[in-house]
Formats: sequence, C-alpha cells, structure tokens
Amino acid sequence: MHFGKSIIKQVMPSNQLPLKLLILLSLSAVLLALGSILGSTGIDWHFADTNRTILYEIRLPRSIGAYLAGALLGLAGAIAQSLFRNPLADPYLLGSASGALLGQILIYWEAPLERC
Repeated sequence: MHFGKSIIKQVMPSNQLPLKLLILLSLSAVLLALGSILGSTGIDWHFADTNRTILYEIRLPRSIGAYLAGALLGLAGAIAQSLFRNPLADPYLLGSASGALLGQILIYWEAPLERC
C-alpha cells in the first residue's frame, strides 16, 4: 500500500463510490424505520394516538440514538486507527476504555441505591 493514496481509492474505484454510498444510506434508512416500527408485539399498522406516542416519543428516538452511537463508535475507531497508522489500534491503546470504566465506577459510587 502507498501511504500517499487514500484508503478509499485503494479499496474501490471512484466510479463505484457514490452508488455504494447510496445503497448503504438507503439500507440504513430502511433498517432504522424497521427498528422504530417493530415492537415486542411485531408490526402494528393501526396508528392510534397511543401507538403514535409510543412510536414518536419512545421507539424512534431510541432507534436514532442507537444508530448514531454505532456510527460514532465506528468513526472513533477509524480515527484511532488512522491516527496511529495501526490497523490493530483499539480503545485500550489510548486508555479510553480505562477512563470509561472509571467514569462508570464514579457514577455508580455517587448514585443513590434504591432499596426494596
């Protein structure tokens, strides 16, 4: 591999890039819609007021949040790998996993425990 060229140009020719991006974006939009419509009872096509409330105030924000969290985690991994020029770079290299664990421990330590 030549470091002067972009990795994307090495993987696929430039004429295929817009088509593949369009396919990936449309597939992710379909999966995002399915993730917000599906519930514990399956697809419910009768949109009553309560179903709209569940869809727009509970399922859709959670699906969008999960989609964005996954996309940002993938982007953070790609940035870490390109920053260190190491395809095996992981969160333990920077210490971000240990920092996340420390934050989680501090939250659990300060949060009041509910007793039954």
